[in-house]
Amino acid sequence: MPKLVRYILAWSPEETNYRLIERDAKQKPLLKDNEEAWFAWLHIHTSFAFHGQNGRINVLKEHRPRGEEGYWYAYQRQGKRMLKKYLGHSHNLNIQHLEEVARALTNNSPTASQSPTQSSLDVPLSSPGLLLSTKLQPPQPHSSLIPRKHLLARLNGALERKLTLLSAPAGFGKTTLMGQWLAGLRASQPETASVEVAWLSLDHGDNDPIRFWHYLTAACKPFLEDQGKAVIALLSKTVPFEQTHLEEVQTTFLNSCIRPGLLILEDFHVINEPAIHKSLAFMLEHIPPSLHLIIIARGEPPFPLARLRATADLDELNTTDLRFSPEEIAAFFARTTSFPLSLESLLKLEARLKGWPAGLRLLAFTLQHCSLPQDAEQALAAFTGSQRPVLEYFISEVLNTQSEQLQAYLLATSVLTRLTGSLCDAITGDCDSARLLSTLHQGGFFLERLDESWFRYYTLFAEAMRYEAHRRLEATTLRDLHSRASRWYEQHGMLTESIESALNACDWERAAYLIDLLLESESFNEIHEYHTLHRWLKEMPETLLARHPMLCLNYASSELFVTSNRLTPATMSRIEDLLNMAEYAFEEQKDDQRLGMVFSFRSLVAWRQEDFMGMELYARQALSLLPYKERDWQSLSLSILARKELHFGQLNDARQALHDARALCKDNGNHYFLRATANMLGGICFDQGELHQAREYYNQVLTQARARQDLDDAGYALLGLASLSYEWNDLNTAWQEAEEVLTLGRQLSHEGHIAHAEILLARIQLARGEEEQARQRLTTHLAHMRSNGSPSIYREILFWQARLALAVGDLAAAHLSLDNLNNLTPTSIPARQEQASILCARLLIMSGAPQEALIKLMDLLNPAQEAGRVQRALEIQILIALAHNALKQAHEARQWLRNILPFVRSEGFKRLFLDEGEAVAGVLRSIVAHESEKVLKITIQRLLSYFSSSQGTPKISGSPPLPLSGQESRVLRLLVAGRTNPEIARELVVSVNTVRTQVQSIYRKLDVNNRVSASEAARLHGLI
Repeated sequence: MPKLVRYILAWSPEETNYRLIERDAKQKPLLKDNEEAWFAWLHIHTSFAFHGQNGRINVLKEHRPRGEEGYWYAYQRQGKRMLKKYLGHSHNLNIQHLEEVARALTNNSPTASQSPTQSSLDVPLSSPGLLLSTKLQPPQPHSSLIPRKHLLARLNGALERKLTLLSAPAGFGKTTLMGQWLAGLRASQPETASVEVAWLSLDHGDNDPIRFWHYLTAACKPFLEDQGKAVIALLSKTVPFEQTHLEEVQTTFLNSCIRPGLLILEDFHVINEPAIHKSLAFMLEHIPPSLHLIIIARGEPPFPLARLRATADLDELNTTDLRFSPEEIAAFFARTTSFPLSLESLLKLEARLKGWPAGLRLLAFTLQHCSLPQDAEQALAAFTGSQRPVLEYFISEVLNTQSEQLQAYLLATSVLTRLTGSLCDAITGDCDSARLLSTLHQGGFFLERLDESWFRYYTLFAEAMRYEAHRRLEATTLRDLHSRASRWYEQHGMLTESIESALNACDWERAAYLIDLLLESESFNEIHEYHTLHRWLKEMPETLLARHPMLCLNYASSELFVTSNRLTPATMSRIEDLLNMAEYAFEEQKDDQRLGMVFSFRSLVAWRQEDFMGMELYARQALSLLPYKERDWQSLSLSILARKELHFGQLNDARQALHDARALCKDNGNHYFLRATANMLGGICFDQGELHQAREYYNQVLTQARARQDLDDAGYALLGLASLSYEWNDLNTAWQEAEEVLTLGRQLSHEGHIAHAEILLARIQLARGEEEQARQRLTTHLAHMRSNGSPSIYREILFWQARLALAVGDLAAAHLSLDNLNNLTPTSIPARQEQASILCARLLIMSGAPQEALIKLMDLLNPAQEAGRVQRALEIQILIALAHNALKQAHEARQWLRNILPFVRSEGFKRLFLDEGEAVAGVLRSIVAHESEKVLKITIQRLLSYFSSSQGTPKISGSPPLPLSGQESRVLRLLVAGRTNPEIARELVVSVNTVRTQVQSIYRKLDVNNRVSASEAARLHGLI
């Protein structure tokens, strides 16, 4: 996993000196005012941070494969750019030099020292991470273009639809037409009503879903709320080894589209990743009216185009539409040749080329060298016009007609996807590439300008040059060109491009070094491009991986990340081989810290395989080896331990592990993992009967998740709050919260959110007396889950279907649901086994076998209490009371129920009793008749008042209430929000006694006698 720089050389104002310290070592200096020791330290270390008087930089030593001492470089991020400066050998790294470079980078000054091959070029990067800004800019249209008015009109009309598709083979002018249209669009629209344009040129590297959405979001910043920061935050989630939910990203993106915008995706045919295709299809289905998508590709994308055609949401321009008409051909050559072509020549040309724009442009380039009409006629006769010969024509009639020097230049630079002066100089050895590129572009050569300094070759021309380069140049020469490009990219902070070039050069050692460098950088920590990492490492030879154990560990993590939830035997075998190589190397090196990382990762793999013994074994091994500074790995191991304990129902142990993990997350500033642990702790507190503490956790998560538009975490928190509202018998609030979870679940395609929301909504309907609606809701969702759902969720719906049947006294239906449960594959989850046993006990009581139920329940009680499963223990004790009541053992029934009534007073449990129906009410009335303790009697009487209504809520008067004072209105709002009297007193800066008086006055005016009724009355009368 990415790490912070371990060592810091920092200026200390207090001591007026520099100190070398180790992060997390309590600021104890390693070196201080000792130059000889400093240079000795540099000799054996490869990175540190410099916090000087003039600025801050990160300093890294470049690895040299043949044992030579590496060169040091300084890095600093500035907004959209990652700046890099050459520092030299270790003996150059004195304090004065570091301060000069820090000042130069901080001030963005060109005076800092540079390596001989480095220029002052601004690298085209776009925040966040290292994104090429030239991919976000449409090519600038050439001045000699023929206006294609009928196509421009088609594009204007297509804006009323969801999608415009430009689909045709290479060379049909798709991008040129789009550039021409955009130029006209900008010129014709008033500034106040202009539509923002987002352009993204795609390449094969964009098949990583996270990279794709980072680029797409960066392109769409002009029309996204807060420039898409909420989407970027989701893409940068740092919950260790958890996949980013693209559905959540897509939903947040679509909700952030607040201004009219055009999104244009060029070369979409290079995208073959199914996850990206699926995400774009989802986007098209839910695209807001303010956004229009344009796709430029060589074929049809794998979207439901038939449906879009049927609904008139698609406009298409294809090969036939893009061909030049005879009139356009004549107009084109009139602009590009110095003499007119005969009508016969133009007719022959139209017949041969069939309006193919690339062929026309190539022919026009050839005719520039013809001084006489007869020479032009001979050239036309030789020109066949078919696409394959045209590629050969590029070589014979364009490349071979240039000087040898220019031929060599074109072949060498064909290995680049984008060209700029200093980059081309670096790989060709020239020193005037910037001027040459501008001259070629101005002369109508096959070169597109991307911005002031960056260009790219036309697609067909680039393909022809690369083909010829592979034919003419030695393999070693091609590898050397890629190596030079790799070094230039590295020097300019473009690590991703540097790695790609190193891999193309088959320079595995250099690629390994660069990948290590990237994994340590902040940018990769932000972007999480595990798909890209997996593709890179998959190319590495096995022998090299064995020498780089951290690459083995990262390769294993990428295998896990890019794989679906179920690990295939082949994937598992690959992961095991990689971890074995890493483990062996770290053991040989006696590197306990990184060995701990391997064991921590093994615990994660064990969790994915539901290997619960392996989870605990590896997690504990990891925790025994990992130092405190590796807090991400430690918190991962602790969370795995917590999941294992939760699986076995050991809530006390799980809670302790999560508390420890949460403390580490706070120290490390990992907000995403903090929310995940808080949601889990909320669930544990709920199960342990600490409802108010659970609410604190869930409210905390919900506030933070909404601020960051983290819909997944918000869904979990809302589901927890809905369960609390239900338990407190606030059915209206519970319904609203569950409906919101259901909406989020559908937006995210989150099976768990949808199912649990449906179950809770059915329980609320049952509590309101809507028995048939509740039954229908569960039956419908069960049918859906039977065919394409999770076995675990299917089992849970069956359980609640049985509970509903028992609640309405339908024993036959309850038996059927229980039989269906028993026919499923036996569950290994103890909590599920306990749940099924309690269901059997319920059925026994209702079927006239209370003694048998009592035996079963008594066996269940002690394990639940010992493991901290308080709410489950309370449920068991209520059922024990009901079993005694069925056996006519009234005293025992009262005693069992009386023992748990304090929970009603302290935590507000209500539905726990109400859902058991009149049988529990009868025992409660019996307790009142025999009870002498006043507080307990009041508690029971309040609870009994809820049984008087079919919905489990005391009757609320429909007549208008007496008017509330301003202070009473403020107290009521806080009361409805669930605040306690002391909390209200602190909020309003009054005494608790004053709050009590005001609450009683509110009860009197609303004609109610408790908080739940006050909340219902407030909503009924519109007081909140």
